[in-house]
Amino acid sequence: MGDLSRNFSRSEFKCRHCGLLVGPHPGLVVVLQRIRDRVARPITIRSGYRCPTHNVAVGGAKYSRHVVGDAADIDQGIVDLSGAYAAGAVGVGTKNGWATHVDTRPGPRRHWTY
Repeated sequence: MGDLSRNFSRSEFKCRHCGLLVGPHPGLVVVLQRIRDRVARPITIRSGYRCPTHNVAVGGAKYSRHVVGDAADIDQGIVDLSGAYAAGAVGVGTKNGWATHVDTRPGPRRHWTY
């Protein structure tokens, strides 16, 4: 049982560097819960919120969505690009054809590869 949704808790989204938390944006939680419901197995949040220091340390984008709390990285192979979009993700970063980053940024859909 999560405190944000059926399967997700705030603690999963805390910065791994300092423990701070901004967000997560409610729309992100909805997207992740939809993905979780579709795959019917647990999803580990590998990276949720990142403080600016942590974002720089991991080589994150200058305007990373992680810093504003509307992005999460999940294990490779959980969902493909079309599944992430169907769940409501707006930004999707993929590696080897599988989604690893999902976000709910404003604006049109974006996709990039690592």
